[in-house]
This record gives sequence, structure tokens and C-alpha cells, in this order.
Amino acid sequence: MRKIIKNILLKLAPDVAGAWFDKRRNQYIQAFEKRIGLTELSERYVEKYGLEVRNGLFAGMKYLPEATGSVYVPKLLGSYEAEIAEELKALLTREYEILVDIGSAEGYYAVGLAFIQKNLTVYAFDSDIRAQKLCQEMARLNGVDDRVTVLGKTTSESLNRVCGDKTLLICDVDGAEHLILDFEKVPELKMTDILVETHDFVDSSISSTLIKRFETSHDLLFISTSDKNPKNYPELGFLTDEEQRKILGEYRPAPQTWGVFRSRQRK
Repeated sequence: MRKIIKNILLKLAPDVAGAWFDKRRNQYIQAFEKRIGLTELSERYVEKYGLEVRNGLFAGMKYLPEATGSVYVPKLLGSYEAEIAEELKALLTREYEILVDIGSAEGYYAVGLAFIQKNLTVYAFDSDIRAQKLCQEMARLNGVDDRVTVLGKTTSESLNRVCGDKTLLICDVDGAEHLILDFEKVPELKMTDILVETHDFVDSSISSTLIKRFETSHDLLFISTSDKNPKNYPELGFLTDEEQRKILGEYRPAPQTWGVFRSRQRK
């Protein structure tokens, strides 16, 4: 019954339904973190180290006291999605002028990449109104709001305007990536480098569909999620071993992969 109601809402009022689902998801995450004791651990971490990213590509970036759609402290620690850090660093050597971040949340990548790439223009898309406001706030906090444009729902028209040569596209849309990353709708994707988080547990055809679409125009690499080693983060020494593992967790519903697609058609 819930699935039927959800599908009806999405068809009749997609924007209203999307906002409602985003709110419910964030409420669920907050309740989950409180139930397992992660909220209290996060408060202890922030009290000790403050609101600034300590490690990784975005070390030194100022942060907000909350995140949307994902865990919080791993972003402050710099351990968040560390599996793709080296590949992202390698991508940045290709000298992009534009970043398109679809599913930008509060701006970990959108603001983070603007923070370290001083000539980068960023377009951050997210359907969650709260996420949009937080991303704008974090861009101002880090002095990059003149280069970060925060937008709502992604459209083929908007993507065709900003994608192309010297563009990096990051996509994390919880199972809709194969609907967005489509050459027929967005031809400019053939010249765009892409970092996409796939969600095959939502639809088992996502990765295979993307491979068929992009294997003739891009060099493809896939990276899987893995556990983080607390020993790599000495900041966590004030916590017990169990607390360290808990605070490093990203609590994904299933193992996932990222696709790194490098365009062979760049000018």
C-alpha cells in the first residue's frame, strides 16, 4: 500500500512528494543516529575538534553543525567516502572549469571542490529545500558563494547547458542515476568526466545500463565501498575501539560502488 501511495504522489505532485520523502529520510537518519548512540558521539567529537574538516582533500574547510541525507562526523574527520579520494584527486589534474554536483546535499563536494579549486565554477543540484539552504550557507561560510550556484531539480536542459568539455559531473541520486545520465537526453555527457555513485540495491540494472552507455566514449573504473581503519585517524584516540568503529561508519543500506568515467572525447 505504501508503495502504491508513493507512486501516485510521484505522478500527481512530484515536487511535493520529493520534498516530503526528503524530509522523512532525514528524520529517519536522525532517529537512527540517536538510537545507536551516534548523536552523542558526534557531540563529543565536535566539542573536542570543532566544525572544520581535519583530513583529506578538503582539510581546513569550515563546516555546518549538520548534514543532510548522510552521516556527519566522517565528513568533519575527512574519512567520508575515502575509497574514492585518490581517484578524485587524479581527476582534478584534468583541469576542470565547471563542476556539476547532482545530489549535492549540504555541499561536501560542491563547496569542498570550490574551496580547493580556486577557478572552479560549481552548479549544485538538490531537490531537498533544506539541503539547498545548507549548501548556500556553507558556500558563504567558506567564501566561495560567488562561484557556487545552488539549484533544485535537475533537468536535461540545465545539464546540457553546463556539461561538456572541462566539466566534472558528480552524481549521487539514490537509484535514479541511470535516468539522469542518458546521452539521448544530455548529449554533452559524451565529453564530460563523471563520478557516479551507483545504487544497484535499488535497481540491479543501474551499473550494467551505465556500462553499456559509456563504454564506447569513456574509460571506466569501478570502486567498491570498504571499511575504514580507525588507526588512520588519530583524532579518534579519545574514544573506545567500539566508539571509533561506530563513528567511522557510513551506514549504507548495502555495499555500493562508484563509477569513474573519463571521457575519451575531451578536446
